[in-house]
Amino acid sequence: MCSRPVPQGQRGQLLSDMAASELQIGEIELKILQLHKDLQREVAKELSDVQAELFQLREKVQSLESLVNRSVIKAPVSGMVLGLAVHTIGAVLPPGGRLLDIVPQHQKLIIEAQVAPIDIDRVTVGQIAEVRFSAFKTRDVPTIDGTLISLSADRIVRDTKESTSGETAYYLARVEVSPSGLQALRDANLELVPGMPAEVLIKTGARTLVQYLMKPLTDTFTRAFLED
Repeated sequence: MCSRPVPQGQRGQLLSDMAASELQIGEIELKILQLHKDLQREVAKELSDVQAELFQLREKVQSLESLVNRSVIKAPVSGMVLGLAVHTIGAVLPPGGRLLDIVPQHQKLIIEAQVAPIDIDRVTVGQIAEVRFSAFKTRDVPTIDGTLISLSADRIVRDTKESTSGETAYYLARVEVSPSGLQALRDANLELVPGMPAEVLIKTGARTLVQYLMKPLTDTFTRAFLED
């Protein structure tokens, strides 16, 4: 089968059409590439705007969370509230201001006692003490044991109307109640309340009856020798 030759004029037209088509394809590809770049640029701008807005919203959320956290006061430990200093709704506390005191639960029972300066020479840390809670009116209040765990290094002077000089001096002693003593209070159905008064008798050592009777006399002789 033999093909008919394409006329020279028609062949030129076909080549011209092919060139035009290829040029058109190239233009279309350039447009597609430009559209792709424009789309990427637009998406990048929108993403940047959204990220900036998200950053601002996060800052607002953090600010609001900080405001909420400052409006709620959380205690570091659980316990009984004692000595509430603020009683008014909406009251403003200064920086570092005292709001209340909390006595921790499930902690060791510590009793603060005042030791007269005249007795301080016979009191040392580690001595055994007897504690009695005088606030209970029942006769069956047990006397419980404790241990002197700390003693102030210097005396404390406090203004008071009970003394003729207008002030009272004492050493602050802390007594830790023994676990058996706490159990004795529980067995007696006695519930302790923070701030409850107690009587503390620190055992400073045993003396014979002769030593007890002779001590005032020996003190007199000692003062006499010092004066001489």
